[in-house]
Amino acid sequence: MNKKIKIFKCDKCGNIIIKLNDCGNDDFFCCNQLMEFLEPNRTEIGSEKHIPFIAKKTTNKNTTNISVRIGEIEHPFSNSHYIEWIGNFSDHEWTIKWMKSFSEKPEKNISIDKDSEINLYSYCNVHGLWKK
Repeated sequence: MNKKIKIFKCDKCGNIIIKLNDCGNDDFFCCNQLMEFLEPNRTEIGSEKHIPFIAKKTTNKNTTNISVRIGEIEHPFSNSHYIEWIGNFSDHEWTIKWMKSFSEKPEKNISIDKDSEINLYSYCNVHGLWKK
C-alpha cells in the first residue's frame, strides 16, 4: 500500500478531504462535481509566506515536540485571508491542528512519536496547500 497522502477540494463549497492511502481511485465528488486534487506548493511567491517551518524542536524519551510556524515572515490573518490548518503526515501518524480564530498567530505545537518522520503541510484559504 502506498501511504502517500493526497488532498482534494471541492471548488464549489470548499470541502476538503484527505486520502490517507492510495489504493487507486481518485474520483471524489462533492456538490455533484469532481473534486480538485491539490498539489502542494513548495516555492514561495510574493511577499506572503506559506511554507511551514520548525521554529523549535525538542525530543524526550518517546516524543518529539515541534513548534511549527507558517512563513519565516509571519503569514497575515484577516477574515478573508488566513491559514485554516497546519498538519504533519508520516507513514504511521497524522496530526492536524486547526486555527481557532483570525487573530491567532499562524503557529502550532505538534507532538509526534520520536521515530516519526516530519512532513509538514499548511492550508491557506486564498493560496491553497503548502508543504515543507
